[in-house]
Amino acid sequence: IVKSLVFAYSFNFFNSALAGINPLRMKDGMQYQWLNHVTKKHMSNRGLFDYEDALMDLVRNPELAKSYGVRGKASAAFKPTFEDARILIDMHEKGVVSAGFFQDLDYSAGIFDFNSKRLSNKYLNNLATRSGKAIGRGIEDTSRIALYVDGIQKGLDPSDALSRVHQYLFDYTDLTHTELKLKNYSRFYTWMRKNTALQARILTSTPGSAL
Repeated sequence: IVKSLVFAYSFNFFNSALAGINPLRMKDGMQYQWLNHVTKKHMSNRGLFDYEDALMDLVRNPELAKSYGVRGKASAAFKPTFEDARILIDMHEKGVVSAGFFQDLDYSAGIFDFNSKRLSNKYLNNLATRSGKAIGRGIEDTSRIALYVDGIQKGLDPSDALSRVHQYLFDYTDLTHTELKLKNYSRFYTWMRKNTALQARILTSTPGSAL
């Protein structure tokens, strides 16, 4: 778990830097990720099934959002607007959030499921693994959101901003049928294949940026 968290932090930080992200956008990433987190908590607590409805509840009632807890000064000072909600819904629908390495890891865990349910729960679905993956998703989503917002702020249209996220932080759903079969032999195949291609492309086009 610790290794996965270190990986999540270092990989997302390094590749976001390669993309040329404005460091100030990381604050935006933290704020939107906090809003995404409390929206999911609100859905769970109120038995809501529609992400957009739950999010709009929180935008209309900022104190309700804060009642789910804040994470540092960035989220404490954040007062989400309907425009923020629209951007977050757009990111949610496009797969910017909850669509990264840890989501792929869950898919891989299904492939590597043990025959014994007892062993499966012991090693794949316990408090330590669930907590670690939740923290990892938070780190990852913060970086993915920040890079997407950075693209929008730099004048990219939403589709180009999404492509930039996929280029540097990867689209983990973009695999061929043959590649899905290869995941039977390596839980980290998706990341290795995409990161190798990215680093090779950067080293040949702008070698100095990777040093």
